[in-house]
Amino acid sequence: MYTEDLITKEFKKVYGKDAKLHEGQLEAIKAVLDGNRVLVVQKTGWGKSLVYFLATKILRAQGKGLTLVFSPLLALMNNQFEAARKFFPEDESIRLYNSSVGSDYKRKTIELLKEDNVDILFVTPESLTNNDFMENVMGEIKEIGFLVIDEAHCISDWGHDFRPDYMNIVKIVDNLTSNDPVLATTATANDRVVNDIASQLRYKNNTKKKMLILRGNLQRESLYIQVIKIPDYKGKLAWLKEHIYDLQKHVGIIYCATINDCQLVAGWLRKCFPDKRIEIYNGQVDKHLRIDLETDFLGDKIDILVATSAFGMGIDKPNIGFVIHFSKPKNVIEYYQQIGRAGRGKEIPLAYAVLLASPNDDDVNKFFIRSAFATKDQMMSIFDSIKKADGISKDDVIKEGKHTSGLVDKVIRYLVAQDAVIKYFDSESRTTKYIVKDNDWHPDEEHINQLTQLRHMELGDMNAYIASKQCYMQYVTALLNDKASKPCGHCAFCESGQSLSEEYSASIASEAEDFIDSFDYDVAARKKWAVTNKFIPANERICGDKIFVLTKYGTGNYGKLVREGKYESDPAYFADELVVAAAKKLREVVRNEDIKYLIPIPSLNHPSLVSSFTERLAKKLNCQYLDILGKTSKEEQKNKHTSVQQQKNIEDSVFIKDNTLSDANVLLIDDMVDSKWTITVAASKLVREAGMAKVFAFALANSQNSED
Repeated sequence: MYTEDLITKEFKKVYGKDAKLHEGQLEAIKAVLDGNRVLVVQKTGWGKSLVYFLATKILRAQGKGLTLVFSPLLALMNNQFEAARKFFPEDESIRLYNSSVGSDYKRKTIELLKEDNVDILFVTPESLTNNDFMENVMGEIKEIGFLVIDEAHCISDWGHDFRPDYMNIVKIVDNLTSNDPVLATTATANDRVVNDIASQLRYKNNTKKKMLILRGNLQRESLYIQVIKIPDYKGKLAWLKEHIYDLQKHVGIIYCATINDCQLVAGWLRKCFPDKRIEIYNGQVDKHLRIDLETDFLGDKIDILVATSAFGMGIDKPNIGFVIHFSKPKNVIEYYQQIGRAGRGKEIPLAYAVLLASPNDDDVNKFFIRSAFATKDQMMSIFDSIKKADGISKDDVIKEGKHTSGLVDKVIRYLVAQDAVIKYFDSESRTTKYIVKDNDWHPDEEHINQLTQLRHMELGDMNAYIASKQCYMQYVTALLNDKASKPCGHCAFCESGQSLSEEYSASIASEAEDFIDSFDYDVAARKKWAVTNKFIPANERICGDKIFVLTKYGTGNYGKLVREGKYESDPAYFADELVVAAAKKLREVVRNEDIKYLIPIPSLNHPSLVSSFTERLAKKLNCQYLDILGKTSKEEQKNKHTSVQQQKNIEDSVFIKDNTLSDANVLLIDDMVDSKWTITVAASKLVREAGMAKVFAFALANSQNSED
């Protein structure tokens, strides 16, 4: 019934009589129309979405049910939604249902579902844990004629971007008949991930049918890949300033490992190129602003987008001329996906993918690996909290203070996906609650350890890639188990004639270091107690609600001096250069706020480190040095993993040595700031117990995400 002629005819209706399907597209569409479960692994830009758009057009014409598309990101979903308009023009039958659309739009969507007037419905996997969605949206779908799982590597915990909510899709698949087509698509899956996806989407009630796996050539002919080894941040910033114009024929993306790096890179580029529009995109950007940024980027209103990995999946923009990695990604698969944003249009015969690599890049990646998975004890602790209660909310689990809110959220999502816990809406309290379904559930500790080892192995592969003496594209595609992997002939290894210069001037590097050292690293002070969840009284809070910070640990001249002073000097000692820099940053504050005393936060590991620095800084600022705080032997803060534990630990260990009242404005001094609890608790005690008037706070370095 579904002939090649029919498929080609429908395709040409949309794209014109001279248009041709890409190699493999016809086979994939035919496989879907014949009712198979299909996994398509094809490079970015191949046209995976065309497969399900065209198949939907044909299936709906035959009276089949709607197509339900699961997509992981709002940006990706909006992109696909617009692309679907080619197939369903001026029609309300293509609908989104997510947090970005309004209540009126949602009501209209439900009405259209009741009337079976929706051809494609785009939803997020997270929706499947929402009772309202399951009842009012899924409950109104007459028939699912075709199920699509986009970015299907997210369904596999062997994949680089595993998301527990994707596991809930399997429950929908299990309720389909063996003749209902299912399409899973991805550009980033090696054999291990492919086999896992196939296992999860297997035919539950028909063991004779197997999932059809269609793999294509992952070579990207339009990419020129280059790896440049640069030892530090100042060198990387200098290189960007000297060479960004070599790449600025088209728009580009610069990927950074952390939000702090995004801010630093964007700040530097704005200073260097005031005529360019440079924006920041990360997971902490408001969702409405993110949509605006995506729209502006796709509409050529942004020259350079500086982003974390939150930006990328499914962004289809033909004129991205370069992707630069400011630091190495945590694995080659994520790297391949991100460089795949570039060189997708005919107007760019060769786009650049440049990786700026340094030895210190691994610090952040190891931090991410360490925090990626909950431990067995953490999982069981959260599971037991739910088990003890006859229905408990996520907030109540968090209030127990054993685990961070992020960890609780991650583990509960995993428990729901594992069918160990049930999520429900409690009408009496008007809150979402959780109750245990499987009392005997235990985490697979061996599997978690395997995944952690795999992440370290993947980071090793990334380092081997940087050091490799072979074609860069061949190395990447071989790791993705592409059977057609071969030398590309046009990367920096294969053809060096196209290479960008690796050089940058010492004077610009010096300018970059000055920028790093003068950058605003101040952080917001805490306003609430973790133990009680109540606001800290205004007079006990750190004044100005911010902590002054000189530098980022390990970065720039000052960041390196902090590391050397604390860990490499014997005895530990902060250089006078840091005293001068801190005095320069604080002099106006001290004068304007009439600060009288500088008070060090004591350290048991390095008793004289902060006190010596504070004493020298007090002389520079014409203030009095006041050694008023003491500390008892308690666990180090880095061994406490929740705000409640950290607050309690500091409350129990920091004390006032001298209760002489002094109604004065003071400045607290610490070497590092990470959780901010040490400074927060010390400030409150100085007001309550020592009678200080206002307490300001300063730390030499922000050490968040640091292996040290």
